[in-house]
Amino acid sequence: LHTSAAASGRYHPMISIVDIESAERASHPLEVARRGIEAQESANASLYSLALQHEASGRLADATAAYRQLLDQPLIAEADALHAATGDPSLRLRFLALMNLSNLEASGGEPEQALQHALGAVALDERDGRLWLRIGRLAGAARLAALERHSLEHAVLASPHNQLAWCALDALLRRVGDTKAAAQLAARAAPPP
Repeated sequence: LHTSAAASGRYHPMISIVDIESAERASHPLEVARRGIEAQESANASLYSLALQHEASGRLADATAAYRQLLDQPLIAEADALHAATGDPSLRLRFLALMNLSNLEASGGEPEQALQHALGAVALDERDGRLWLRIGRLAGAARLAALERHSLEHAVLASPHNQLAWCALDALLRRVGDTKAAAQLAARAAPPP
């Protein structure tokens, strides 16, 4: 039982009821750590949203800085493909930040950085055919023929209906003189009779 002084100078009794179990749970180290992680995840999601807003409004330098800042955050920096099965939201944010940063760098004249960030993204999730196509194009521009071919083949496998990937792979195979592979590719791309 507590008492407090009111403005009138009289004392009014106040009763405080405390759930002891909730108080103990709230101060438990695992609960404190969980709340800290949730707060970091929320801040990371806000930073990603800010980067997208900057990008949408044409403030590309600010968007690039925000994506880089996001990638430096501990939960994001530590997220890797080994955590994919856990549904870790930090892993998805890392993938998206790497992919978007790669787009900005490619369009901003930083092809080496763009390639490195695209490779980082595809290491986290290799199912995106458009990402493989971008890697193939960046590798081609850097004259990395083996990586270009590998990436374009993965682009076709990941997105069998992506005609840009088929055309890019066909052009590469003809350019390097692999006519057998080009003929096989053309046969696979041809519609059935």
